[in-house]
Amino acid sequence: WLSYDHDMNGVIDKHEFCEPGALGDSLAQANYGYEKPPPLSDLSLWFDYHDRDRSGSLDREEVVAALCQTPPFDQLGAETVRETVYVNWLSYDHDMNGVIDKHEFCEPGALGDSLAQANYGYEKPPPLSDLSLWFDYHDRDRSGSLDREEVVAALCQTPSFDQLGAEAIRGIVYVNWLSYDHDMNGVIDKREFCEPGALGDSLVAITGQQSRRHPQADSS
Repeated sequence: WLSYDHDMNGVIDKHEFCEPGALGDSLAQANYGYEKPPPLSDLSLWFDYHDRDRSGSLDREEVVAALCQTPPFDQLGAETVRETVYVNWLSYDHDMNGVIDKHEFCEPGALGDSLAQANYGYEKPPPLSDLSLWFDYHDRDRSGSLDREEVVAALCQTPSFDQLGAEAIRGIVYVNWLSYDHDMNGVIDKREFCEPGALGDSLVAITGQQSRRHPQADSS
């Protein structure tokens, strides 16, 4: 206790718990591998989870170890993963310092994006109830927007829409598109999707209607 309760007042405040090298870090280190890692679709959380030493960066071997726990890379074997990481490293380590920091990992077109592209479809998509995360997961090209066909493809993986079939979903999306694409540029950006009363809210409302129509399917 006294290793972390620096002011020796018998309690540990949030700063003493969360700062690098503090009690929270020690507990997270001991916990690593005992809980399910976060999905690669949440790049920031994935990076933080696998940055075990809290250095703010990942080296090649840390990325290899992390990918060995991440679908579909976990099916490839450590040596194949290692070779892939080493061969492609300099394409992403722009300052060539041997590590990739969080900015280099998370920015559009960076290593995280490339890994997320390969990972798409291998992990369970986030629920539509989390509009921001759902949008980011299905924005595969990281353009910051979804066109009609991207929304159709996303809904085909989303309960309760996945029961309707692609053509029925396509009809719904195309008929209602201009009600939500306010600037009529053919895509819906994250704000147009997530703001109150926008497309995201309407899709959530539809899933609620579907659930009420098929209560037994939801409980099975």
